[in-house]
Amino acid sequence: MNLFQILELKYPEADFYTDIVLADEGKGNGPFIKEWNLKGVPEPTVDDIKRFRNEVEPVFNASKLSVTREAAYNAVGATINKLAVAMWESIAEGRPETLDALQVKRLAVKKSHPKP
Repeated sequence: MNLFQILELKYPEADFYTDIVLADEGKGNGPFIKEWNLKGVPEPTVDDIKRFRNEVEPVFNASKLSVTREAAYNAVGATINKLAVAMWESIAEGRPETLDALQVKRLAVKKSHPKP
């Protein structure tokens, strides 16, 4: 998780062109806060950013898992549209076969990409 990701999750309302401007001088030290213009919020210290990382890391990991799982679901054909149609066929039409097959695929994806 990098500085941008930490600050983006901590301050979702911030504009990273005007409110918070990051820079990287290319010296191997990584990005830093070049400008802090977020009204009413003091610029965070290095210790604040370390604390923020611990606060937002679960959200970041959940988001990353969601994207990974969605790609895996799509790869095996368990898309949201196919699931919706299969659920309708199962519930309204009494034909659960497609839903059952998709559920096997979904469970395999969940097993191969478990929540932390």
